[in-house]
Amino acid sequence: MEGGKAIKTELGDEVIDLDRIQSSKRSIPELWETATPAVKDLIHCRYRLQRVSKSAAQDGLSPKDALETKSILDKLSTFPFEGNSFNDTKIAAAVKLVTKPEVFGDIIARRATSLRGKWKSGDFSPEPFLDDEDQPIDSSDDEEYETSGTEAERAPCCRGPENTTSSQGERIYTLDPRYTKKPADVFGHNGLRVGDWWPFQTFALKDGAHGSKMGGIYGRTNLGAFSVVVSGGIYEENDFDNGDRILYSGSKGGSEEDATSEAPYTNATRSLVVSTKHNKPVRVLRSSRNNSRWSPSAGIRYDGLYNVESYTIKTDGERKKFYQFVLVRLQDQSPIDRTRPTAVEVAALDRIKNM
Repeated sequence: MEGGKAIKTELGDEVIDLDRIQSSKRSIPELWETATPAVKDLIHCRYRLQRVSKSAAQDGLSPKDALETKSILDKLSTFPFEGNSFNDTKIAAAVKLVTKPEVFGDIIARRATSLRGKWKSGDFSPEPFLDDEDQPIDSSDDEEYETSGTEAERAPCCRGPENTTSSQGERIYTLDPRYTKKPADVFGHNGLRVGDWWPFQTFALKDGAHGSKMGGIYGRTNLGAFSVVVSGGIYEENDFDNGDRILYSGSKGGSEEDATSEAPYTNATRSLVVSTKHNKPVRVLRSSRNNSRWSPSAGIRYDGLYNVESYTIKTDGERKKFYQFVLVRLQDQSPIDRTRPTAVEVAALDRIKNM
């Protein structure tokens, strides 16, 4: 496959017989020996569909298995097939197992049938299902914990947020309900200017820069991501920030020794996958926690719009799998404003933390 386009086979432009073309001579154990992380993901999906199909035929489809089957089909609809992985893993035959509406219900059966039909026509481009109710993404509803303190103080440099002190003496920053919170589920700048800065991620919510207090990705599963925060942390060894080009990683799975391990396809990850298809840029905010020369010295800063160009499945040094996305900054924007925060803003933030 080249750049997510349809896979070319010896059948040319003819309709593909999925059951015939998937009669690979390589056994799955043989394939596993030399499989890439992406191919192993497909093998995991195949086995999970086989298990669910057998269980549903015997005992009926449980709610848990229904959710798992939808998740697998979601992943397969946007999967970046490589080389001969589609044929070798016999994934179309596994999908066929869940096409009976009398066993799996209308939604699952329709998705599975639609996916096989797409593949049968020779179209292997990643394209998410758009038949379900859209799901908003806010990966955390927890408050943002910052510095220790013994009494609550209002942050003088930002109107809207307020803070209190937890029983453990930690300062907790939340949004003051007396001030209006601007919606963040909007594509584009959303009224922001490149260089806008906030002392903590929580404060950026008030201005509609980002929609999650703690999460790095905010969006909707069928529309795509609206904004991301580049903050390093556990992804630092895999992510790369070159200013105009960013490698941004999704959640990590278990190690390859775990037979059920695969790259997690969370709602947040799915929203970025959808962004590669819809070609709508995301707002990028950089946190001072990110170890990059492009990051602010303190707080969090808005650095403009980036296209989510592509994604691949990677494996880190601990052999944990994850989706990695390529973000490229749009041209014709103001340059990244590395003068923010100013010395005055940093001094004000230091005073808040020391209260």
